Amino acid sequence: MLLPIICLLFVSLVLLECLLRMPLLRQAAVLFGIYQKLFSVLRLKNVSDHWKERVIAHYNLKAFMLLMQMGFQFAMLCVVGVGFLMLVQMFLAFSPSVWVLMQEWYVLFLLVVVSMGYYWLRRNI
Repeated sequence: MLLPIICLLFVSLVLLECLLRMPLLRQAAVLFGIYQKLFSVLRLKNVSDHWKERVIAHYNLKAFMLLMQMGFQFAMLCVVGVGFLMLVQMFLAFSPSVWVLMQEWYVLFLLVVVSMGYYWLRRNI
């Protein structure tokens, strides 16, 4: 019972490390900058509605592409995590399945607490 939980903790810490190494904060800052530019153009009184429509379309396309990139990165992280858990379950064949354990509240609570502790230690040390 303890070995599958340890494997889940290991997988969650590896996925957290992958998530922290992704350029998501930089992409979120770029997205925020795009919307700031967009709203600053919308507030201008001396720009015609025609040009505002063109600028809105341009900035929306840039924001959409950036959001698609971020979504693809999250999807790849999920695929890697599920694939790794499937390999662990297949090769170690735990009696309570990893998937069953992930549905227990105390295991999820433990994973969240350990991941948050690891993140805090990583940021402060």
